[in-house]
Amino acid sequence: MTLAGRLEDKREAARETDRHIESARNATTAFSADIDVHGLTIGPRNTFTHELATRVDLGKPRDALRLTDNLDVDLERSAAHPHRSDTDQRGSRAA
Repeated sequence: MTLAGRLEDKREAARETDRHIESARNATTAFSADIDVHGLTIGPRNTFTHELATRVDLGKPRDALRLTDNLDVDLERSAAHPHRSDTDQRGSRAA
């Protein structure tokens, strides 16, 4: 999604970004928290971080800020995951 947001044709960038964001959200529905696998962070917080940055790249800072409207609820849900290790938590913050 990040690279799609940087396409020169902004109409195509918006279309491709939406497609990638939807795919990323669908892929992370099975995760209640981010996990770190071989140095790669996968999960809802990581998806959120990339979506926020991508919306800024698209020149839509208000859309990016709107993503934070329910951020506290999302972070509480993620932090409540009972099987999450300290390593996973550090990896999520870094992402």
